[in-house]
Amino acid sequence: MLSAGAVSASSAQFWKQPSSLALGFKHQPKIKVNLDLFDAEKKLARVFSTSSRSLYLFGGPVLARAEKQSSAWMNFLIDSRDFPRLKKRLFEFGVEPISTPEMPGTFIKFRYKETIYNVMNCDIDEFCQLNRLNARVQLVPFAHNFLIYDCKRGEMADPFDSLGVRGEDRKPRIKMVARPRTVIEGFDCVLSGRFEAALLGFQPSAELRDFDSFILNGSCAAEDVPRIVERTVNYLPDVIETLGEKAAAEIALAPLVTAALHSGLKVKMHDIWAKLKEQEPEDQPAEFMALLKEGMGGERGDAGFQDELAIYLAQNGYVLRRSDLAAELIMDA
Repeated sequence: MLSAGAVSASSAQFWKQPSSLALGFKHQPKIKVNLDLFDAEKKLARVFSTSSRSLYLFGGPVLARAEKQSSAWMNFLIDSRDFPRLKKRLFEFGVEPISTPEMPGTFIKFRYKETIYNVMNCDIDEFCQLNRLNARVQLVPFAHNFLIYDCKRGEMADPFDSLGVRGEDRKPRIKMVARPRTVIEGFDCVLSGRFEAALLGFQPSAELRDFDSFILNGSCAAEDVPRIVERTVNYLPDVIETLGEKAAAEIALAPLVTAALHSGLKVKMHDIWAKLKEQEPEDQPAEFMALLKEGMGGERGDAGFQDELAIYLAQNGYVLRRSDLAAELIMDA
C-alpha cells in the first residue's frame, strides 16, 4: 500500500532524456512526413501567417494526425511579434474564445468548427527549453507530449519515439517516459492517460496500464487526501461525460478514491455509484455532484455557506471547477 504519499523507490523509473532534447530544434533528429491540415486548420494557418513566420503543431494531436486520425483538439505553436493584434484578427475571423485565466498571456484557447485549439506564441527553441524544464520539474509523463511538427518544412521531431511503441493492431500506444514521484502526481497521470487515450483514439501501453492499476489500488497519506478529493470532485464529471459511466466507475470505486473521499467528505462511494447508475447518462455528471452533497448530509441544491462540498474545497485551497453543474443543481432544486 502507498501510505507515505510517495511512489516506492523500487518501482521508480527516473526520467531519461535523450541527448537530442538538449539541442536546439534545428539540430534535433527529424522524420520527413507530410501531415495534412484539415480545411479549418488551413484557414487558421493563413491567419497565423499574417504575423508569424513559423508554424508548428505539437503534442498528442500530432500522434493522431500521423496515424491519419482526427482529434478533439489541436495545438499550434507560432512566433508572432504582435500577438495582441493576431488575437484580435482571430476573434474577427470568428473563433469562439475560451477563458484560461491560469495561463500566461502568450497562450490563447478557442473553439472553431467543433474543434478546440490551443495556440502558444513562443520561439521554437524557447518552447523546447520550456518543455524540457517542465518535464524535469513536473514530470510530463508521456512521449507524445514532446512531438513537434514543422508545418512549413514537413518535418517531425519525436525524441521519445512515441510512434515506435505499437500494439498487435499496429497502432501507437500511449507511452510513458517517466513515473511520477508521488501518489498525487500518479493520480494526475492516471486521469491524463485515460483522457488522452480516449480522445486520441489509442490504447495505453502495458507499462501505463500497470502504473494505472498500481496507483488506483494504493492509498495516500492523510495530508494528500484533500488533493485526491479535489481531483475526483472536479474531474470525475468530465470522465463520466467523455468516457462513460463504466470507465468512470473504474476510477470512482478504486481503493485510492473510495478511501480518500470517505476520509475527506465522509461519503461512501459505492452507495453513491449505485444510485448514479440508475440515472440517464446525460444526467450523471450533475447527479454525481448532487449525490456527494447528499452523502455529506446536505441538500443537492445547497449553495453558499450551506454548500459543504464547496466549503471543504475552499478550506483546502481549491475551488469547484464545474460551476455549470453546481448552477444546474441549484436551478433544479
